[in-house]
Amino acid sequence: MNSKKNRLAYFLTPLLLCALTACGSDPAEEENSDLVICAPGTTYNPISGECISENNATTNNTNVNNTAANNTAANNASVNNTTANNTTANNSTPNNTASPNNTTTNNNTNNNVVLPMGPVDPGCVDGQYSETLPVMGDFSQAEANYSPASIETFVLAALQARYEVGHDVVSGAVDSGAFPCIDQFISDSSSAAGVVRAMSTVVHECGHSYDIGQAGFGDDHFFLTSQTSFTCSQGDTTSRGGKTFARSRMNNDMFGPSRPKCNGSNMPGCDFYADVYLDGDPDDANFDGGDQGFNSVLEETTQYVNSLATGYAFRDRYSSQISERDGLLTFLWYIGRYLHMARTQYPDAHAFILGSPCYREAILSVWGRAWIYLDATENERNLGIDDDAIMALVMDDVILSEIQRVREAHGCGM
Repeated sequence: MNSKKNRLAYFLTPLLLCALTACGSDPAEEENSDLVICAPGTTYNPISGECISENNATTNNTNVNNTAANNTAANNASVNNTTANNTTANNSTPNNTASPNNTTTNNNTNNNVVLPMGPVDPGCVDGQYSETLPVMGDFSQAEANYSPASIETFVLAALQARYEVGHDVVSGAVDSGAFPCIDQFISDSSSAAGVVRAMSTVVHECGHSYDIGQAGFGDDHFFLTSQTSFTCSQGDTTSRGGKTFARSRMNNDMFGPSRPKCNGSNMPGCDFYADVYLDGDPDDANFDGGDQGFNSVLEETTQYVNSLATGYAFRDRYSSQISERDGLLTFLWYIGRYLHMARTQYPDAHAFILGSPCYREAILSVWGRAWIYLDATENERNLGIDDDAIMALVMDDVILSEIQRVREAHGCGM
């Protein structure tokens, strides 16, 4: 059964854990492991397994819930229109489908509009996606006026100055989101600087909250920007009312050994994200996050784009490394892995995904948007930890060929 209740229960898991561990970013969710209690002023680092000072730590800001949520009341009114564009317009030439939906709203305000330069096709939706990059706006007045009693006001002011999409996501979640997503994900609210350090997590989690709030029963909402959003249907697993399979089944695919699950260890080159997102057994009676289907893989990818975009917007405020690039690249890898497993082992799921105009355009739009921010942050070394190694996995010919198949199904990239 695909219900908001089940999705909300999983998305709120990191909220409870952060409350227990005083963590600044989502802690590792390890099976059969002891709960790590970190002292105030420290955060749990899933890479090292230690509690480290928030000011000096190399942190792993892995957001366990993300889906762009840029909808205030005005955005809510336009969701159905953008959805219609993303489903019916896909049936026309892909170059046309990329037009109003895949161009960002803020691109008329400055010359900071960019196209992706990574492994995209300029003749298809992914290569034609454009967006205005965040600007280094001034929010010093909001900092000077900061008070722990007015966190929401400060967050919105800072995002308005730096990352308009993030502002829309958070304000939309505040207005109509499925769960609170600001105070609960900030471990240090004693200063404006502490709140800024948690900004990527806030935007990520608010993206989930907003998307869940906007999705109808059995549907999944993916908000990229105020001009580009998607509402697709039946993307969850067959056991939950959809037409796909559990994402945790990727644990047994041909790609996993290249970056195995950490399983709570500190082993270099392991995949911490698999511990969090590919958990559980889809064949037992217990619900785990890994039991969710392709819709959740795309949702998380959407939110990890927001995480990296927020990190880019506030890159001058980071004094230590964070894992924003790692998270996004991991989920681009997961998209390719999932599509490969679907094509080779679950043909009905593959036929459904590639046969859905909504999912095709959503995949390609998120893919294109991801590469805009990966390109923009290529030289921002504080926004990644092991991103070079994960980049190599994403650039594997087999992974890229799965995205090519989506393009071809969409009528472009021939």
